[in-house]
Amino acid sequence: MTRIAVCIAVVLAFAWACVEFGKDLKQAEWDAARIAESQAHAAALQAAAREIAKLETSAQVIKERVIRETVDRPVYRDCAHSDSVLNDINAAITGQSVSPGELPASSPSD
Repeated sequence: MTRIAVCIAVVLAFAWACVEFGKDLKQAEWDAARIAESQAHAAALQAAAREIAKLETSAQVIKERVIRETVDRPVYRDCAHSDSVLNDINAAITGQSVSPGELPASSPSD
């Protein structure tokens, strides 16, 4: 019985060692990939820095006139007139009467 227990213990120890060895190999692959990636990133940064260092800077003075035109347009947001008065106002602005042959009212009380 003890031989079987020893054999089982040896097989379990060998299996554990194989799993640990496999984990170490996979971790080594991951570390190598990470190191290669960081080296490639560093090389790209160095190349970009060298290209940026080659650029020459120059200052140019540009003078232009700024022309701004202000257009005033009335905005009636809080208008308290009724719809008919607003129609009369719009008709007066466009130069047309509300209905043919009828003149817009001259004041809101008319």
